[in-house]
Amino acid sequence: IYIYPLKMVFSAFAFWASGGFFPSEFVVERAGDLPMLFVVYGLGVAAQTGMLMLLYLRAAKAASLRLDALERLRTRQGIVTHGVMAATGLASATFALLTPVEVGVWAGFFYMTLPITMPLLAIGYSRRADRLEAEATALRE
Repeated sequence: IYIYPLKMVFSAFAFWASGGFFPSEFVVERAGDLPMLFVVYGLGVAAQTGMLMLLYLRAAKAASLRLDALERLRTRQGIVTHGVMAATGLASATFALLTPVEVGVWAGFFYMTLPITMPLLAIGYSRRADRLEAEATALRE
C-alpha cells in the first residue's frame, strides 16, 4: 500500500546523498526539499499504521468478539506493533521538521530501527503465545 511513496522518497534520498550517482525517477533539486518529503511520508506512515492500531484497539475492547487469551495476546501485539510503526513515522517527521536542513535530510534513518524492533516484538509475543498454549494444553490434560 505504501510501497511507491517509500520507493520515491528513498530513491530521491539516494540520488541526493550520492551526488547523482544512483539514478532516481524522482529527483530532489535542493537538499531543503528532502526533509519535507520525510515529513509528508512520516505523517502518511503514522496515519496509516495509526488507523490499524486503532482498529486493533477497538477489537480488543469489543466484548462481543469473545476473544480467548491467545486472541487477546495477538490483538495486543497488533496494537503495539502498529503503535511502534506509527511512532517511528511521527519521530521521523518531527525530526525532519524541527532540525536544520543539513540534519533533517537524515530523518529517513529512523526507519532503520524497524528491522530491530519488529523482530524483537515478534519474538517476545511468540514466546508469550507459546506459554499460553502450553498452559492451555496443561489444563486440558
